[in-house]
Amino acid sequence: MLQTIWDQLDEIFGPILHPIIDPIFTALQDTALRAMLLSSIIWSCLVIGGLIFIVHEGPILLNLIIGSKPTLPRTIAPKSTTRIRQQSGTAGLHRAMAERTQKEGKERESHIQASGVRVTTKLKKMREAVSLQVTVHNGSDSKIDMVVVDLDLPAGIDPAIGSFRMQRLGSIPAGQTESKEFLLNLRGGDLSKLGGYVEFLGASYEVSKISLPVIEVEA
Repeated sequence: MLQTIWDQLDEIFGPILHPIIDPIFTALQDTALRAMLLSSIIWSCLVIGGLIFIVHEGPILLNLIIGSKPTLPRTIAPKSTTRIRQQSGTAGLHRAMAERTQKEGKERESHIQASGVRVTTKLKKMREAVSLQVTVHNGSDSKIDMVVVDLDLPAGIDPAIGSFRMQRLGSIPAGQTESKEFLLNLRGGDLSKLGGYVEFLGASYEVSKISLPVIEVEA
């Protein structure tokens, strides 16, 4: 049965494959040709393997033969110096901006106080809370509007229930005084670090701020 199948395949593909395969088989029957082909294959493998070995292991063998030079540590001084200069420049710029802002704030505050707007504070310790009263006196010749008192509470000091960190006084006519009371819970915070500011709109429609003065503590 197998012989029959083989014969059928030979009848189908024989006319195509025999002209190609038969010359190859005929040539391989020559002993000298087979030896030459085998020798060529062996030498080709040896040459390719030698080249691969030289590429991968050549540097190591070269270092072993001529001696390896000590590797110098990579210097990072220029990059570090550049980074330090950039940080120094940024810090100097921030410092200059902060000093300029502080100077402008002091100049504005002096100008506002000279115009007659004055802020006073009084702190009274109670049994369960601390009462802070902020008083704003408008000694100028015109009304001030949108008066707001905003506290800057340090850690450990929080507004009591029903009280808020920021309160509005509204408008204060010339020569009059308004005040607001803040109830604060003291939870280990430092009262000396309690701060804030009073913000209002003047006659020239310019928003102005006055920092809260040193807080006076009532007995």
